[in-house]
Amino acid sequence: MGLLFEWDPQKARLNAKTHRISFDEACTAFRDPLSRTIDDPLHSEGDDRFVLIGRFIQGRLLAVVHTERGDGSASSAPGWRQTGRDSGMKRMKTDPDMLEEYDFSGGVRGKYAKSYAEGSNVVVIDPDVAEYFPDHAAVNDALRSLTAIIKRKRKAEQRRSEGRS
Repeated sequence: MGLLFEWDPQKARLNAKTHRISFDEACTAFRDPLSRTIDDPLHSEGDDRFVLIGRFIQGRLLAVVHTERGDGSASSAPGWRQTGRDSGMKRMKTDPDMLEEYDFSGGVRGKYAKSYAEGSNVVVIDPDVAEYFPDHAAVNDALRSLTAIIKRKRKAEQRRSEGRS
């Protein structure tokens, strides 16, 4: 079974503005087989929280603070991303979500990679397209409309080919 990602839409908008990365993009770090995941006891408030550090779709390192909920994982707040050589460490020192005490050396390698590969389907759209599709609901609505058009076209083609036979 694949991973299911959930998040609060308002928190997602705030995160995109603050960290310049969408939760959709952050989810792609879970596919990295070389990622490392550690417990985050300092930020756990009622839920067990974890920190994953891995490469996301743009190929840069990203830390994702998240919780696990039964059969999947819920992205919470990506706290840091590497923007250039050594800039990550500077960012880490000023970001309250990323603590210097985090030690990923004993983390679980690729904890979510297999589950991600088994069924998660995160698509990151380019900025020029994103202007027209502000969230996943808009993308899904457009794709459903396109799917309906394709189905109608296929049925019409099938009827025409049956009529020729």
